[in-house]
Amino acid sequence: MKVIITKEDYWQLNKFVMLSKYKATVYSYLIGMPIIIALILYVTKTSLWYSVTFGLTAGILIHLFSYFRLKQRVYKLTVENKGIVGEQELEVTEKGLVWKNEATEGLTQWSGIEGVEQNKEYVFIFINKIMAHIVPKRTFESQTELDRFLAGIQQNLMNSK
Repeated sequence: MKVIITKEDYWQLNKFVMLSKYKATVYSYLIGMPIIIALILYVTKTSLWYSVTFGLTAGILIHLFSYFRLKQRVYKLTVENKGIVGEQELEVTEKGLVWKNEATEGLTQWSGIEGVEQNKEYVFIFINKIMAHIVPKRTFESQTELDRFLAGIQQNLMNSK
């Protein structure tokens, strides 16, 4: 099966990992940062209204900067490392998932796959907590074709256990 992976696809994998695997850390950072800034200002005898307003504003700006900086770094990785984006060949076999791209090729054995997760647009075949084969659902011409692909993976995963 031929799969085309774009920079955006790779970014979506990274977002998925952050928001599903590290949800507690991300949310504590999102909530904690403005509170800490407001508390520091309030302790230094700044008015409560100013402390809260500045804390929220600074927190939002820091989060926006962090989000776009992280996205920029993820995109940069796709340029610096051949094989992350572009045309990929994936084949489901009894031994595992055979993959090939412009830079490398290999076999991920079924025992080496931690799990398969999906969202509305992607199927992620995880090798560990943060690395996955990305399969955009746009690759499939129909829901039936996608269901057959997922059933083949699930069957092979069960057979390997």
